[in-house]
Amino acid sequence: MLFSDDDYAVYRLAVALKKPSSTVDFLLECSLHAPFTLFNAETGFMEARNADGSWAGQDQGWIEGDKLASSFDVVHDMTALIEERGGHENFVWSLGEHFDGGHNDHTSEPSHHIPYLYALAGAAYKTQARGREIARANYNNTPIGLSGNEDCGQMSSWYIFSAMGFYPVNPVSGEPFFDKITIELPPTPQPKDEHRKRTLTISALGAPTYIKSLTVNGSRVEIPIILHEIFLSLAVRFLADWKSWVVEAG
Repeated sequence: MLFSDDDYAVYRLAVALKKPSSTVDFLLECSLHAPFTLFNAETGFMEARNADGSWAGQDQGWIEGDKLASSFDVVHDMTALIEERGGHENFVWSLGEHFDGGHNDHTSEPSHHIPYLYALAGAAYKTQARGREIARANYNNTPIGLSGNEDCGQMSSWYIFSAMGFYPVNPVSGEPFFDKITIELPPTPQPKDEHRKRTLTISALGAPTYIKSLTVNGSRVEIPIILHEIFLSLAVRFLADWKSWVVEAG
């Protein structure tokens, strides 16, 4: 599963480096095809295979995580994963089963992106609720304030990103924990650029649990997805409401 994520990352690097199309196409095909060779349509979960191609068993082959967390781990092609798992409505139901059944283990990284997957399945407001729930249960201002191993900063970075209202996976959605956050971004590489100094400002009056809309530099964002390049000198503003930002499934 993780190798397919790696292949996709290498594919993006190959594109940036202008590698031959044969290399680029091969890496992309590997990244998009490989995860679904492990999807068992009969069980609805990812599953390891034996050397002869037969299924190894639902509890076999997992090193960190399990079939529950790993079945949500195709972050570079969530559209295909949602389709494989029965469409938007079934996918949202499976996320609810995952959380409500006590299967989400926030002490380990394989679960960290999962609350943000509601966004691409038409239920962004559920991400907003889950984010607050996870933050309250797994973080506090004491010497033992992290529920899991910090592991290169992942536990803390999850909280910081979530507190800002977004998370760095392909499908993103969240709700700010604070009224206003200001981040000094690295300057542009051009010394004579009059806009070389860049600041990202995120505001959400009242730090609401639910938001109904998002604007970036005054322009409305229609779906809860923000590309990385958008953040390079911007003002991001969240507006509050009760469960009103729901992307229609379809």
